[in-house]
Amino acid sequence: MNKKKQLATDLEQSLLAEKDKFQKAEEYFTRIPTPTAFTAKESKEERKSVIEAIKVVREGISLLPQEAELINQIKNDVSGRNFFPSKSEIIRAALVAISTYDKAQIKELIQNLTPVKKGRK
Repeated sequence: MNKKKQLATDLEQSLLAEKDKFQKAEEYFTRIPTPTAFTAKESKEERKSVIEAIKVVREGISLLPQEAELINQIKNDVSGRNFFPSKSEIIRAALVAISTYDKAQIKELIQNLTPVKKGRK
């Protein structure tokens, strides 16, 4: 009988530990917002904690020379006093903007792009 009690206790502890792991994971994932844009109300401390928690992914993309020039033009147009966005930030801002479009609008934009050869030069 003692072995059954020990087994039941061990099983209960194991289940509680597993439940605790799931709760910690849930807390972790709910504190990291999924949008890539901050609102004006969020403090620098809130932004910093989110930025430290997010891992970045490096992606290689293919652009036409005109599209690369457009990114540079936008970068130069919006740059100014203590604000110098990177090309990556400009592309990420565009992604946030088009994420508000419906599927049909996004599909139309993509279909109207000039096709480029996939892969590296």
